[in-house]
Amino acid sequence: EKEIEKNKQNWVDFANLDLIKGLIPIWISFAGLRKNLPADAGADWVKGLIQMHKSFEDFLQKSGVSGIETEGQVFDPEWHEAVGQEKKEGVTNGLIVREVSPGFKMNNKLIIAPKVIVAQ
Repeated sequence: EKEIEKNKQNWVDFANLDLIKGLIPIWISFAGLRKNLPADAGADWVKGLIQMHKSFEDFLQKSGVSGIETEGQVFDPEWHEAVGQEKKEGVTNGLIVREVSPGFKMNNKLIIAPKVIVAQ
């Protein structure tokens, strides 16, 4: 019976994966929007956008989705996608120096690899 429940949960997770992958770019757009809010950030419409972003973030977290740490981390080809290298004074080779686009995991499984720049 435990095996049946585990299999059912695996099927549910798999079915949700495409939906989650489709929602993540929308969440990223919301995050970018929040970074560029106007000076009148106290306006009701701005507060509404912030609340929508927070609700979206809560939904993703409840679905087991989380971001993948990048900057300052050791490059791991199983979790990161290198899109370039950069010489950086005082930075150890193989450390991630910049994130080009974020990455995400769901229930500790990679779903979108972050694109990163690695120190050489």
